[in-house]
Amino acid sequence: MDDLKESLKKYFEDRLSGPLFGYLFFSWVGFNWRALAVLGFDKRPVVEKIKFIDESPDLSWHFWLPLMLGVALASVSPYLHLGLQWVHNRALRAKDKNATNTAQRRIQSERQLVKDRVVLRNEDNLEDLRQKTRQAIQDARRKRIEANTQMIVTEALEIQKESARIAEENKEILSLRTQLEKDLGQIINGLKPLEKAETAEELRLVRGVALSALQSMRDMPWPQQPLFTGATTEEFIKKVKADSKKAYLENK
Repeated sequence: MDDLKESLKKYFEDRLSGPLFGYLFFSWVGFNWRALAVLGFDKRPVVEKIKFIDESPDLSWHFWLPLMLGVALASVSPYLHLGLQWVHNRALRAKDKNATNTAQRRIQSERQLVKDRVVLRNEDNLEDLRQKTRQAIQDARRKRIEANTQMIVTEALEIQKESARIAEENKEILSLRTQLEKDLGQIINGLKPLEKAETAEELRLVRGVALSALQSMRDMPWPQQPLFTGATTEEFIKKVKADSKKAYLENK
């Protein structure tokens, strides 16, 4: 007996919890709300309430229309549910698409930002490389100019030494020529008594001595002109350094 009661209870619960009963119930309440309001809230006696309800015995309005509307709603409700689900899914897809587009735009913006940073970093590195290259070229030019200047100064000092040596040799040559001229004068003075030589042999001897003395003077080296004196060398070195500094500033 208890099992039968439990089965019947479950059966009615399943039926009552179904959508058809719900639609029928709400349809019936919608069409009969006035009668329900009179029965529940009107202060008149119950007999008058029943009389009021009996005065409008429209069965189609109170029974058939609620029944048809409930059945119609129960029949259409699955399709309404599908329609609502379709609208909901469409809204979800639109939301997902919008989120995807937003994410793609954010990713694109981040990529563009990374590209801009890379380009800016490359430009900075390129500018640093240009500055380092420019500085290296300037340093190389400066070192080359300094090396050339030092070489020119060294050569100028060597030329000065050579000029000093030539000046000393010139002094020695002039001293020898002076001494030779003196000796030649003495020889000529010593040969004057022989100018009156009577024999050809004596005359040839006098001429030989004179020609030998003249040949010695002709073969004597003449003094050389020094390339630089001390003063001109210092001026030349100053001029070379000034020109080197000017060339470095122009190439900087």
